[in-house]
Amino acid sequence: MEWCKLHFFWWKKSKWDTGKTNKRSKVKQIKEAIEAKYDVLVINIVERSSATKIIDMAKKADIPILFFNRQPLDVDMARWDKLYYVGLDGAICYVAGSV
Repeated sequence: MEWCKLHFFWWKKSKWDTGKTNKRSKVKQIKEAIEAKYDVLVINIVERSSATKIIDMAKKADIPILFFNRQPLDVDMARWDKLYYVGLDGAICYVAGSV
């Protein structure tokens, strides 16, 4: 029995990328997941400011988003009540030379 449709989208190049995977192709993959009516999108964004378009698409389809690893900008997280984030505070994660 399938409880929910769940798909992970890695908004990040992996060792299997051929250079053809880019922001445009990732947005296309997310559009396909929305059209397939997944119950939730689980997304790791590389650029914190790149969440706006994804949020707009998911909100229109009423599909919640769980962001992880990098927190979208506060202004984006405040745009909808079905956005969630798991990870460290994005404001403190970019200290050069520290872990």
